[in-house]
Amino acid sequence: MFTNNKYDDIRVICLSMEKQKGTSVFMSLSNHSHKTAKEIFDTYANTEGVFVKTRIPLKNMFDSSPVSRSQAKRVCNRLDKFREVLVDFEEVSWMGQGFAHEIFAVFAKRHPEITITPVNMNEDVEKMYNHVRITEST
Repeated sequence: MFTNNKYDDIRVICLSMEKQKGTSVFMSLSNHSHKTAKEIFDTYANTEGVFVKTRIPLKNMFDSSPVSRSQAKRVCNRLDKFREVLVDFEEVSWMGQGFAHEIFAVFAKRHPEITITPVNMNEDVEKMYNHVRITEST
């Protein structure tokens, strides 16, 4: 079994499962969450119950500031399944121009039907976001 969580150092959890055929997915959730299923659906689903909105917490994805186009492409993978995307920059101190351009210019231009909204930007992140948006609009 393999885990990918930037907060854990352990990657291989159980070697005895290695010889099993097929795919297994395990998930653990906090027993201390105060969120209800209704709150989750109300936040991310439309009136028909279809998930149309997602939030990408970058702090859970990168050990340092995101800089490259390839990192941005991984972030954008499957975002075309949503209508609204919140890119959460909480605890991200800076982003590279290639990263910003790939998400907020290239991906946005390919998918004009999707609203991409950056949230929790600090001053340095916002400067790069504005730089990419201004450069793309001229």
